[in-house]
Amino acid sequence: MSESQARTFAAAGLPNAERDFVPNSHPALNVAELARKRGVHPEVHAALMTAYWAEGRDVGDVDVLVELVEPLGLDTDQVRAVVEEGRYEDLIGASTSAVLEMGAGGVPAFVVDNSFLIPRVQPHELFDRVLQKLAYVGGGH
Repeated sequence: MSESQARTFAAAGLPNAERDFVPNSHPALNVAELARKRGVHPEVHAALMTAYWAEGRDVGDVDVLVELVEPLGLDTDQVRAVVEEGRYEDLIGASTSAVLEMGAGGVPAFVVDNSFLIPRVQPHELFDRVLQKLAYVGGGH
C-alpha cells in the first residue's frame, strides 16, 4: 500500500488495508449480481465493502458471504448456487474489460455515470467533486 493510500485509510477510520492474503473477489461479485437481480444490491454492496475493507473478512468464502447477505433477504441456497456455478462470470468479465479499457489499472476502481473513472483509493472529497460536476453537466445545480 502506498503512503497516500495508508493516509486515506487512516483518515476514513479504516484499519490498515495490508492483508496476509487477498481473497478471490469473484464469489462476492457473483453474489452482488444476484443481489442486483433481487433488488437489494445497495445493501449487499455496502455489507460486502464493510466486510472486506473495514473488517478484513474473506469475501471469497461462501460461508462468509451467506452470513453477510442472509439478513439482507437473499436466499442462502441461491447464494451458494451462484457462487458454485459462477453464474455471472460472463457479466463480470465484460464489466472488468470495459473498466480496463477506460484505463483502470488496479482495485478499487470506480466508474461513475459511465463517464468518470476514479482509480485506486481516493478521498471522499474527490467523489463529491465528481458528483457535483455530473449535477452541473446534467443540468442540476
